[in-house]
Amino acid sequence: MRPFLAFDMAVPAGEGSVAVVRRSLPIHLLPLLGLMAACAVPADDPSMLSFDVDGEVAAGGLLIDVRGATERRRDGVSALPHRWLPLGPDAWRRPTAADDADFLNRLAADDPPRGRRLLVLCSVGVRSAAAVRTLRAAGRDARNIRDGWLGNADGPGLRLVEAMHDRSSRPFRPG
Repeated sequence: MRPFLAFDMAVPAGEGSVAVVRRSLPIHLLPLLGLMAACAVPADDPSMLSFDVDGEVAAGGLLIDVRGATERRRDGVSALPHRWLPLGPDAWRRPTAADDADFLNRLAADDPPRGRRLLVLCSVGVRSAAAVRTLRAAGRDARNIRDGWLGNADGPGLRLVEAMHDRSSRPFRPG
């Protein structure tokens, strides 16, 4: 018999109450708990998954695509209303402070209302995370679309979500 680790877990029980449930896990699966904790997203994380974008846009959020022109031509663009404000040069690399300043200047020229939530998209969620850090440091309400346009380990990506929702006759419009 394999040894088990017993632990208590709080679960919602309805009407705002919480129940404590006793669970057990085989000892050999303990490393999985560490992996799950490493992959957990903190409650204050300014990110979301592509599944939630449609509802956020319907609620007034502004979708901003920070991918370069080459990526947009190659991979397509969203059928949702959006603005294109590339972050950095067309070839991917980590954005610099100069890229951040240029990005904020172009955003100011585009003039989205200050209280409007900005939903930031790139190919797989890395540049958009950098853009969201820049936007939040500038006092904007911004959310990173963690799985991006193409998808990653977090989710399928907005391109596939739009295809599943059948927004158009094709999964995406050519850029």
